[in-house]
Amino acid sequence: MRVAAFLLLSGLLFATACFASTQQEDYQQAMQYFQANQFNQAIDALQRLLEKDPNQAPAYNLLGLIYLKQDQAASAIGSFEQAVRIDPKYADAYFNLASTYAGPANRPQLAAANFKKTLEADPNYTKAHFGLGWFSLTANEDAETAAEHFKKAIESYPEFAEAHYGLGLAYVQMGKAPLALKIVSQLRGMGREDLATYMETAIRGENLSDRMKAENPPPEEAPAAAPAEGAANSPQPASEKTDFLSDLSQWKANPQAKKPAEDRRDTFF
Repeated sequence: MRVAAFLLLSGLLFATACFASTQQEDYQQAMQYFQANQFNQAIDALQRLLEKDPNQAPAYNLLGLIYLKQDQAASAIGSFEQAVRIDPKYADAYFNLASTYAGPANRPQLAAANFKKTLEADPNYTKAHFGLGWFSLTANEDAETAAEHFKKAIESYPEFAEAHYGLGLAYVQMGKAPLALKIVSQLRGMGREDLATYMETAIRGENLSDRMKAENPPPEEAPAAAPAEGAANSPQPASEKTDFLSDLSQWKANPQAKKPAEDRRDTFF
């Protein structure tokens, strides 16, 4: 089953770290640049902060978020890892690290390990339960464990439609169609006709990936430019994704829906 959802978990970035006065100014300035998509200026501000105090985990966390925006997954991972080395209980940095492994880096086992570390740092971290639910459902095909994680996510955030959807898919895998049908009704009650329709597709035993691709065809690619003189002519192999979080990176969260409490955290996803 090729289903997942991470980019729909976009969190708002609000800093809660404590700094000295000038360091706080540098951090807030970096945050403002980040939110304005002025990433080079944000990096400059963070480097000034880290020159004054290299042990500021939130600065490394924000630096990792900037690198993600710049599609530099390896640099983002290094920054998040530095953040948790400085503060081993920094749940947001573990979550960002897990989400990077789940998405851009495509390392599902490392993603799962860091979602677990997120929960060790904060057992009530809703989106980490959601992430582990998708991992259990898609990579491990362990519907019962997936269902437990989705239930915990729903317990802390009852309007988390995607977690209800994941729970419904787990019920389908477990052969509990009546419970999955109840999820369809709940999703429609939340105004998520898209998820309700996908759930009905799964209950009927149809291929979800085929349906989603039919409804969301990829944009047509422009003709390739002629290679520069001296450039290699052999095509580059396309990157391959695992079943874990493979198809829903293009999904959009319902803009009318409330968001989990963690959306006030320093997280990218």
